[in-house]
Amino acid sequence: MQLRRFLGLAAITGVLCLANDARAFERQWHLGAGGGLILLEGAVGPALNLYSAYGLSDMFDFRLEVLAASAAVEDAGQTRVLAGSLGLTYKLDIIQWIPYFGLLVGAHGFDGPSEAQTGVDLGLSIVGGIDYALSRSWGLGLQGAFHPLLTALSGAHTAGGYTTWLLRFEHRWGW
Repeated sequence: MQLRRFLGLAAITGVLCLANDARAFERQWHLGAGGGLILLEGAVGPALNLYSAYGLSDMFDFRLEVLAASAAVEDAGQTRVLAGSLGLTYKLDIIQWIPYFGLLVGAHGFDGPSEAQTGVDLGLSIVGGIDYALSRSWGLGLQGAFHPLLTALSGAHTAGGYTTWLLRFEHRWGW
């Protein structure tokens, strides 16, 4: 009986000692960039992203994102998108893999070939993704985001918003 308790305690201790450290921390800063695609009214084009985040807790980040993209929209010509958003993301830390989702709000600017397709709309960014912690300081990730527009001030591209897919690389510090 005592041998079984000893072996059970030894096994539990061994498992706890071998477990990897969690990679998401409170008060942790993130600074990163990404590249990928924008899907705008059936057109596909290149997209670039810069972002910063601050860990409010080990589960929630406050995030600032900037997006620049361009797509050749049928019947509208080459359209450039510049967006800036602020919001919160919720992350589920699973050792080195960190899935997350969040909601951001911001301004989405369009620059189309005509004045009617140029302007700024208020919109959301519904983001979801997964990061892989290469180390405590560096990470890679894949993020998908849907950007529904809440206003139609620009008169351009109000048919449901647009979508982005980004591969991202980040540096983390301050844990």
